[in-house]
Amino acid sequence: MDQLNSRHDRWLTRNLYMVLLGHLFLLNLWMLSRNGVLWNPQTYSDEAEHYRRALLFSRMVGGDISLNTIGTFYAGGIWPPLYSMTIGFVQRLTGADLAALRVFNMAMAYAGFALLAAAITDARLRAASVILAVLFVLGTRNYFQIRPENLTILLIAALIFLIMRKGLFSADEGNARWRRAYGTTGILAALICLTHAVFLLAALYLSVLACLSRRARAMFLIGFLAIGGPYIVAQNLIHNGFVLFATTAEENLARSNNPFLRTHPRSAVDHLFEEMERRYAAGDKVAFPKPPLIPQGRYEQWLHDENQRRIFKAIALDEIRSDPVSALRRMALRFWKLVSGNACLGGRYGCLISPAVDQVFYRLLELAGLLGFVVAAMREWGRWRSFSFVVFCLAILMPMVVIQALVRHFIIVLLLSAFGGLMRLRG
Repeated sequence: MDQLNSRHDRWLTRNLYMVLLGHLFLLNLWMLSRNGVLWNPQTYSDEAEHYRRALLFSRMVGGDISLNTIGTFYAGGIWPPLYSMTIGFVQRLTGADLAALRVFNMAMAYAGFALLAAAITDARLRAASVILAVLFVLGTRNYFQIRPENLTILLIAALIFLIMRKGLFSADEGNARWRRAYGTTGILAALICLTHAVFLLAALYLSVLACLSRRARAMFLIGFLAIGGPYIVAQNLIHNGFVLFATTAEENLARSNNPFLRTHPRSAVDHLFEEMERRYAAGDKVAFPKPPLIPQGRYEQWLHDENQRRIFKAIALDEIRSDPVSALRRMALRFWKLVSGNACLGGRYGCLISPAVDQVFYRLLELAGLLGFVVAAMREWGRWRSFSFVVFCLAILMPMVVIQALVRHFIIVLLLSAFGGLMRLRG
């Protein structure tokens, strides 16, 4: 009996974090249900567009496949397709409604928390890491919505788990060690980019590490190109200029360097689009040849969209060149927007507890991320040929500061930084 209890105690010690995360998930569901958030049939902001694309893919899985539905789902390459395909497939398989899909979306985030905790070798630190999940849930927003960030958390967590548990991208690894694991990490990195393009620089950072020891890490590059390569090729067969996983960089860059922010701060975006349309109507147009994949009936719309990207890029670069100091100031303001971000959605969704309490938890998550960043930096100093949480998090953060600052992306950086500090604490 004592031996049985001893085995039970050892199991509970190793897996206490799973028990705690399970209870937190149930508590989280109860709180969202009590607040009326989870079952709210209304969608918030571009959650509606992600949900619409998911339902469209569900129809495609059911057999409604045509050039029109494929083109509508592709939506000009604005969003990578994997998230909408995942949610659409689940909806077709289960017939789930909006509320059930939100629960599934939450479950993906919790699975990511579990994988990040499992990558920590010390059992006590694993259990303590559940506090980070509490801070994330109470201090952030959007994780219960139909958005791609939760699938990204799950995929990045699986990537980090493999890297830490297998000792990948380490300076002292053997030449041919863990080849299959490197291939899996390459596939995961490509899937992350096919979920959200903002994480592309992080994948490129891992690709650079792979190139530093090609013999041992070649399978990472093979796995990444095998999954991500066909989509990149398709993007560049459809669009002009070099495109990777999304076509929104030019528009987001123009929004962040909008010349109308000085004169029309409240309606700057409307004026930006009006200026783009004015230039296009005035003859600022390049007659790009029609790609073979574009139907003749869609050529004019395709030509408009391609010139829109070109004009947006020109507007943004003109604004940066005319006043580089102000461009740097705007970058600093974008970073401040991330740091001071609101933990609540307001309006229809409100806060999980209250505006003041939720904001306190957001600040605590920022503190945990900062402490984790410092710990990781101290442990990784001088080991730049190995995987670094510091560089990985900075690679994710950079596009947010340079192009578009969104708090729902920044909280992933905070989460990874905080967990990375715990992983390095005993490293």
